[in-house]
Amino acid sequence: MSYYMFINLFTNCKHCLSSTVSVRVPNEVKKKLEELDINISEAVRRHLLEIIAREERMRKLEEVDRVLRSRNLRVPEGTASSLIREERDLER
Repeated sequence: MSYYMFINLFTNCKHCLSSTVSVRVPNEVKKKLEELDINISEAVRRHLLEIIAREERMRKLEEVDRVLRSRNLRVPEGTASSLIREERDLER
């Protein structure tokens, strides 16, 4: 089954504390979520926060790698890539 998601971001005003995100999913996906009593809004919010946290961690690791390389410190070859790989594996 292929899933096509179309995300539309609607912001009603510049001073609002939140925005509405609309996601289009196949009918069977929505039906299954409802059958399982999954709060769709909460699940999407939680997942988006996880994506943000993961991306922030990855960018920090990449910044550390960049700084270490710019200082010409002797760090064993592959250290940064192994740390990034470990981080990715922990998320799965």
